[in-house]
Amino acid sequence: VKSKKILFETNKKSWPGALGGIKWNSNCNGIYFTHVPITDKSKKGYLFNTEGIYFDIEKKGEANVLFSKSNNPEIFFKEEDFPLLYFNDYKNQYIIGTVAGVARYRDGYITSLESISKKENNWNPLFKITDKVRRFILIGNELIYLTAKNASNFRICKTSILQPDFENPTVLVSEYKDEIITKFAITKDGIYFVKVKNGVEARLMLLDVKGIIKPIELPIKAGAISLKTKSPRQSDLWVTFRGCGYNSVKYSYYSKKTSFEVENPETNLTEKDKDKIMI
Repeated sequence: VKSKKILFETNKKSWPGALGGIKWNSNCNGIYFTHVPITDKSKKGYLFNTEGIYFDIEKKGEANVLFSKSNNPEIFFKEEDFPLLYFNDYKNQYIIGTVAGVARYRDGYITSLESISKKENNWNPLFKITDKVRRFILIGNELIYLTAKNASNFRICKTSILQPDFENPTVLVSEYKDEIITKFAITKDGIYFVKVKNGVEARLMLLDVKGIIKPIELPIKAGAISLKTKSPRQSDLWVTFRGCGYNSVKYSYYSKKTSFEVENPETNLTEKDKDKIMI
């Protein structure tokens, strides 16, 4: 930023505020993102035939297609489906791809970084639409996920990716009778999750490393809460509140002091603003 020097350029367009965003690889010398071939809304094929790709910044070569309709004919893709890539922990040895369409839930597939490095097109089924996986985070060989399977108000479970069992997973947070679990995020302090009552009253909870669920006292009342972390291995947590009578407000949460600090409002972009950004 200080040098104002462009490190690399590519003709592969992306949509950072959506479609899985942009993820660094484990060595921070490459990025994963979803390429959008046609970004002009007025043109035929807008947002069709997108591709999950990897770009090596050091080699500055052409991006490698990892996950797409053309690259993976054995996987059922519609032209309008989005192939999204997920890599959320630098120590992970696997990457997950999902087929995102109009359905609320998705089919998920997994491959190893070793296979990618060898340019092997080796994606294996991980979960199905019928497993009702809404959100997930992979840490090591464990998939921690939010699901509505056998829990209409959602619950948080985990299963091994080496022997996945979505019929009998380990339940980390059980379903609440009168509240819906909407979000979760993981830091080294545990699993933070959001539960909402009657669609207007959101609460933030923490399942700590000892397995104890604790409520987090909020600085303001909220109808919805979004969570953002730096890494599952660090404590950094950002919490965005939305409610009746005020615009979204972003806070940093400090777990040691159990306190919130509002972020610089000038650096706060709403989700609507982010959706307008395209590179």
